[in-house]
Amino acid sequence: MDELTQAGYADKPMQIVPGRVWDALPTQIGDGTRIKDADSSSQAAIVGGAKIPFISMDELTQAGYADKPMQIVPGRVWDALPTQIGDGTRIAKAGATSEAAIVGGAKVEFHTMDELIASGYKDEPRQVIPARVWDGLTKQIADGTRIAKAGATSEAAVVGKARVDFHTMAELQAAGYGGKLRQVIPARVWDGLTTDIADGTYVKSPDSAAVWLINGGRRTPASRSSGVQVIPTRVLDAIPLA
Repeated sequence: MDELTQAGYADKPMQIVPGRVWDALPTQIGDGTRIKDADSSSQAAIVGGAKIPFISMDELTQAGYADKPMQIVPGRVWDALPTQIGDGTRIAKAGATSEAAIVGGAKVEFHTMDELIASGYKDEPRQVIPARVWDGLTKQIADGTRIAKAGATSEAAVVGKARVDFHTMAELQAAGYGGKLRQVIPARVWDGLTTDIADGTYVKSPDSAAVWLINGGRRTPASRSSGVQVIPTRVLDAIPLA
């Protein structure tokens, strides 16, 4: 009852719903919701399923939340909310015209509306975040992300910070990417991605248990049971032995 009272619900009427309805209700706070921590003065917005805190009322206002109702949540809930904006979220920088998508945890910027549309984000809700948060987002797409080139059929995975292209759907599926979210990025961004797998990356082919360590563009046998990324046999075979 303390949580309920601190969140401001003590004087609100209690509405009883069937257990079936209760069990089916989502627990994810909707994007665009303005929330406040019951245990402090902290406020935030939910963007791509994540809690984006405002460090000043100016930030809150510039992001467009001044006129939105403030929903108080228990401190326990506030503390447990993720802070990583979900992939596939369209974001905009407060006080600017800049827009981007979150792909593999990274900010992938659109230079034109044509890029945004070609990447499939025209109908996605535009969510404004503070300039401070925008500037702090990484531009490095995370390893294990499945990407596609806007305006083409090309697909790839990010492995060791590099773009590893799939030549066929069979290659993509064999590498374990068939069930992963397909995220479209601008052709400009695709073309700018390196194809050199970073040093210290452990890789293997789909049809072998052998693990290899990449260093200086070459591979050496390695003993590793975790953190190993699967790449097409064709790609592995093209990496020279050390």
